[in-house]
Amino acid sequence: MVRVSVTQVAGTAQVAYTNPTWTANIFRMTAEPEGVAAALEKALGRSEEFGSKSGIAAKSLRSYHYMLLMPYFDDQIELGSFASHADAVAKLEAGLAASAEAKLIYRVDVPGTEQSLFGVAILSGAGADETVMKITDTGARRHTAHLPHEVLVAGGRALMLHGKFRIAQSFPDLKMGTFMKISGAPDGIAKVLGGC
Repeated sequence: MVRVSVTQVAGTAQVAYTNPTWTANIFRMTAEPEGVAAALEKALGRSEEFGSKSGIAAKSLRSYHYMLLMPYFDDQIELGSFASHADAVAKLEAGLAASAEAKLIYRVDVPGTEQSLFGVAILSGAGADETVMKITDTGARRHTAHLPHEVLVAGGRALMLHGKFRIAQSFPDLKMGTFMKISGAPDGIAKVLGGC
């Protein structure tokens, strides 16, 4: 799945999308997204890429973490465990519908599997999208396609990427001083999503 954003910045619409090759490596996918990047470029254009200014090799992305003692891709947070995939999906949908702190943006069911990916906006608390993006997304080109956050329902388990990993992989050049300004965000995101 590729997230695409349109952001108004100083009267100009900026179109951005997640890089399928980056995503395939950072999320340790087995299949290469052949043709996806070319199709996106043809449909939406491409003027520059987000990511680390110094570059990160594909092999390094597959074992990426921001720094020593920070989480890796496989350090996911389990938000809940349920009797079945259907029970987990129903519980998450009901929780999101009732929540004042989160809003469902999309749901994608992976065909032939018991996997459903939910895109969720965080509306309040230390991990609120607006709070985090004001601090992390300050460049001329906006990284709005970092949002929304995802919850994966796989079988009867509801999982999310650790906030420290997910924010860092979207903003790999983030300085530690800036990261410290949102130090409460990862726990805030998990608290909101875990309450849904």
